[in-house]
Amino acid sequence: MIQRIRTEHSNLYTQLEQAGVKPQMIDTLMLLTISYLRNQQNLNRTPTQIYNQFQRDNPWFPLFIRSMNFPESTVNRILIRAIELALAYIRGERPAPEPGPRPEEGWSDWESLGGTLLSAPSVSSW
Repeated sequence: MIQRIRTEHSNLYTQLEQAGVKPQMIDTLMLLTISYLRNQQNLNRTPTQIYNQFQRDNPWFPLFIRSMNFPESTVNRILIRAIELALAYIRGERPAPEPGPRPEEGWSDWESLGGTLLSAPSVSSW
């Protein structure tokens, strides 16, 4: 399953490499996440719910991501997407296309920048 994700969705690996994650570490992150998914009894949860449970069951994982100075929001987004793809493969479904920029509108999906809001949120563009 990991090989299929690597082959059919190499952009996920590329995004992690661009974020500074070494290829061997990408393989390890994918293996940990997908192995956890495959050991789950209840696959009727959302990818985000499964990933959040993975982090609760492995409290060292978020600390490890932070200690390696990986961009946490990027790693989380990509691992949730990997779970989404794996769930589709397990269920025999075709994976939904990856959300991304909508060129016709010039906007992309929301992205957490981390931190805590101390005032009302505001908007900016690149």
